[in-house]
Amino acid sequence: MTEQKCEDEKQLESELCKRILPRDPHALEQVRIDNSTSDARNLADLIGDKDFELLADTSNWNQHKNVLIDITGNMTPDVVIRSTSSGENRTIIEVKYTHVLGYGRADSQVIRYFLHLLATTLQRKNGGDIRRALILAAPDSWFENRRNSEDWGYFMRTYKDIAGAFDITLGEIRLPLPVAARSKLSISAH
Repeated sequence: MTEQKCEDEKQLESELCKRILPRDPHALEQVRIDNSTSDARNLADLIGDKDFELLADTSNWNQHKNVLIDITGNMTPDVVIRSTSSGENRTIIEVKYTHVLGYGRADSQVIRYFLHLLATTLQRKNGGDIRRALILAAPDSWFENRRNSEDWGYFMRTYKDIAGAFDITLGEIRLPLPVAARSKLSISAH
């Protein structure tokens, strides 16, 4: 994917990482997951007390570079939560501000990351590891955009059952607008 990230999207990603990095269960409880396909309602429900490495925008995320080449190729998710006990990428978070999902509806970024997660991690129930998840993090305005809503809705409808069968949570993190965007809105309101 060669899409250039806008400054606002990078800021959203950075702010989300700051909320995750303290590794404090109370802080992780504050990172709510909306429209979750499982009983996970926040990042604490996914991570629990497990230790993890946070990877942001790095090609080091893909530990299986020779697997699923047509699926993930040169793609890099925005945020990856890697379990230190299993060494697996357990949670993938794609951050959006205004850009649409990459590729087409039937082969979008999130579908590709979901297939990668399904093929390269083990299902571990009963708290044996960080729970697997694919989450889209974006401001409300991204989800309210018709094309984004349709593409994201297609993914959720199409993959929620298989995600449930393999104990992978799908969901959304609703992010506040970036500071610069809030300032622009405040100025234009006066």
